[in-house]
Amino acid sequence: IFGQKLVPVITFGTGIVVCRAPAADIPGSVPLGVSADDGESFSMSPISFEYTQPATFTSIQPGHGPESGGTKVMLVGTNFISRSSAVSCLFGSNRVVCRLVSSEELICETPAMRPGRYEIKVSFNDVDWLTSPLYYRFYQQIDIESAVPSMASCDGGT
Repeated sequence: IFGQKLVPVITFGTGIVVCRAPAADIPGSVPLGVSADDGESFSMSPISFEYTQPATFTSIQPGHGPESGGTKVMLVGTNFISRSSAVSCLFGSNRVVCRLVSSEELICETPAMRPGRYEIKVSFNDVDWLTSPLYYRFYQQIDIESAVPSMASCDGGT
């Protein structure tokens, strides 16, 4: 039971019960309980479950970087909440751990990726992945080996 809403058990084992949280009308904490007798009585848990407003994503800075990764990226939006350190981003299918700066800012470091445009997903609980409308573009890194000439007058034109 989540608050007043009954939900079916998906699976259970020794000391573990798995079920899916139902939708909530408003954000906030609800008590959790479990029944072993088809809902006749419930054992209520001292643990509560917290519903939050859905996160929204408005921008990413920068929106591109080298294929080698290592670029620190800031995602900006609203309702960024986490009760744990389990904040992660997916760039395509590559997962990276992020740092929650505030309820409106999240920083992560890009992984090494093949050049291309990748969808970004974010998880604030390591279970649910939110699809953002944002994309990140990895570009092919070009290494400059030399410049000839390597010097010239400040007047330019060389």
